[in-house]
Order: sequence, then structure tokens, then C-alpha cells
Amino acid sequence: MLNALTRQWGVVRTSDKPGLTQTINFFKLGTKLCLVDLPGYGFAYAKEEVKDAWEELVKEYVSTRVSLKRVCLLIDTKWGVKPRDHELISLMERSQTKYQVVLTKTDTVFPIDVARRAMQIEESLKANNSLVQPVMMVSSKSGAGIRSLRTVLSKIARFAKV
Repeated sequence: MLNALTRQWGVVRTSDKPGLTQTINFFKLGTKLCLVDLPGYGFAYAKEEVKDAWEELVKEYVSTRVSLKRVCLLIDTKWGVKPRDHELISLMERSQTKYQVVLTKTDTVFPIDVARRAMQIEESLKANNSLVQPVMMVSSKSGAGIRSLRTVLSKIARFAKV
């Protein structure tokens, strides 16, 4: 997705196998925007203790980073929000970290299922009195939603254009 957002294919290594990102990676865009890719701690081909360490790294980063403007919590459309995602959302709420839920890989399921998943997530967040932003839906392969996400990030960085 970072390749699609930056329009620079090949800048970020990708794999069909989840768990490729294992460290914090920074991608500077212009003078005001830096995208940070954190390890995914959910569905990844890694030992449980490694995923636990990634989860702690992510939690530490999102709860202590003062310059952080927004966290995009990427959720695979097929699998939905997992318990670890709920924990991270709770942490972000407690630490008043702004976040945006982004459904990814929307091209891999039927459009009606994408809409259902988005509604399910929004209802779950509302039920927990969470600060709900509309769920964004994107596909790196088809490009669907990438422009909208880019616009949101641009506004956050106070860019006219990214």
C-alpha cells in the first residue's frame, strides 16, 4: 500500500507472505509528512513471541510518539478486527492518539462484504464509545480508495497535494 500511496513502485519491499515488515521503517514525503511502516502483529508468518515483541513495539510507538498526527490501523478485509487490534485501539483511545481504520485488500472479497465489514467495525467502535472516523477502504492492486487515503493524509500534513 505504501508503494501505491507514494506512487513509487518498488520503494517498499512487498511479499505475498505476511510478516515481511519486522522493524520500524520511515518514508519521508516532502517536508511535512513522514509515513511510518510498523510491523504487523496479527496474521504473520512468525513465531508467537516475535509477534508479541512487534505488538509491544507498535504499542510503545503509538502511545509515546509526540509528533504522531494519525495512525492508520490496517485491517485485512477478509479477517476483520482481531483481539490485538482491539487492544491497540483501546490503547490509542486512552493515550488520545488519533487513528483511522483502513480496510485493505478490498479487491479480494465481494463489494457487499467490504461494506458489511466496514459497518461491522464502525458499529463495534461506536458500541465501545470510541472516537469513530469513517472506515476507509483501499486496494493497492486496483487502486480503489488510494486517492481518498492520500487526500486524508495530505490534509493532516496540511499539504495542498501529495
